[in-house]
Amino acid sequence: MNSPCWIVFYHYLRPSASTSGRGIRALSPQDFAQQLDWLAQHADIVDYNAFASAFARRRGFARPAVLLTFDDGVLDHFEVAYVELKRRGLSGVFFLNGDPLEEPPRLLNVHRTHLLLDELGAASLLGEVRRVLSTTAMPDRSESPQVYRYDGEPEQVVKRLLNYELPYDHLDRVLTELVAKHLGEEAAIARRFYLSAPDVRGMALGGMTFGYHTRRHRVLSRLDEAGQIEELAGGVARVRELTGQQTVPFCYPYGHSQTFDATTIRLLPELGYEMAFTTGRRPARPDADAPFEIPRFDTVDLPPRTTADLGLPQELRL
Repeated sequence: MNSPCWIVFYHYLRPSASTSGRGIRALSPQDFAQQLDWLAQHADIVDYNAFASAFARRRGFARPAVLLTFDDGVLDHFEVAYVELKRRGLSGVFFLNGDPLEEPPRLLNVHRTHLLLDELGAASLLGEVRRVLSTTAMPDRSESPQVYRYDGEPEQVVKRLLNYELPYDHLDRVLTELVAKHLGEEAAIARRFYLSAPDVRGMALGGMTFGYHTRRHRVLSRLDEAGQIEELAGGVARVRELTGQQTVPFCYPYGHSQTFDATTIRLLPELGYEMAFTTGRRPARPDADAPFEIPRFDTVDLPPRTTADLGLPQELRL
């Protein structure tokens, strides 16, 4: 049998009562455990080495396989994911960004946006952004990607503006100002929000694999080649230094096909990355997929959280 692999990606794993739900949409620890139960009953949950080996051989798996991946290096991955995976004897792939590991640690803009949305709500946050940028022309939204499947229209407007539309110099300025005004001292927030270097080292010793997710979680296709190199360079060395791994995978910020380009795909192997993961929403085929465009499903795309087909074999359908 030449079965593909269903790669699942996770972000926040925390009790729903811990957030307002307006900016941080979390999978609860109980739902995470339930999904692992269901996946383990219907497929082989493989580690990164098994997946990379299948990819190197250009052969699929003997039966349905699942690879678990975790983006953004948030502390939830140590407090919830690592604990649950260790309890079950499983492993996952955890993608880190560079800035949160610096001293002092810095919040990524994507998480500044989530935290501000959670605190203020979409309408108030948009009003605050317009206030700070009152003398700056707002960008044309006609080419903005439609990528936020799980958000209402107000949240979509804010996220498209802050993640895809505003020039990065304006974005950095406005979010830095709003975090200081509404949330407090950024480094202190970042220390409570992200994995630390000791967390990463401990998880690596516990059998977890790590990859890189850029320095600042920029949309790479918005950058010229020099800007992309600034986001990508040093990631392999940083992960190796923290974990002792020889090979390092990569994961595209946001992950949609329009968020990277031919320059990105050329640079990644040149800079030492082994493979790269997208959010392409289809099964990954080690025998056929391009090594730097490997698709993944969001946790909400797979059973037991949906009954949609999404190319699942009979064994993985409800």
